[in-house]
Amino acid sequence: MEPRLGERWQEEGSERELPLGIAHSIRELHTALSDFNTDDTLARFLLFHPEHRHSCRRLQLHQTRPYSEICDNILSARMRPIDLLRFKLAFFGALRFDPRSDRWLRVSLYQNAPFARELRESDDTWMFPTTAHI
Repeated sequence: MEPRLGERWQEEGSERELPLGIAHSIRELHTALSDFNTDDTLARFLLFHPEHRHSCRRLQLHQTRPYSEICDNILSARMRPIDLLRFKLAFFGALRFDPRSDRWLRVSLYQNAPFARELRESDDTWMFPTTAHI
């Protein structure tokens, strides 16, 4: 699977695209669940409908992690990859985004982050877990 930019059905390779149509997948899951016995388990449902495993997992994660999904139509022709990239890089400590175009940007990583020796000496206020805490 790979991230791609282009017309989905006009170019070859759509079978290798990342599963980004989350809302569409959830709607298909909802339709499939409406025809299934509510007394059965999710495991039993997935035995008959393994294509919905990915969607079920996303929903399970979202129960305890309300910010686990991007709330935008990523498949829209108006979606700019730079917006998604900024969102993703923020999770890795990227700051001071300096876009050079709508396709790439320059960032500062871990600005003002403590050095390893400072982590050992500190009261553990650093926002990312250290190897001692993993």
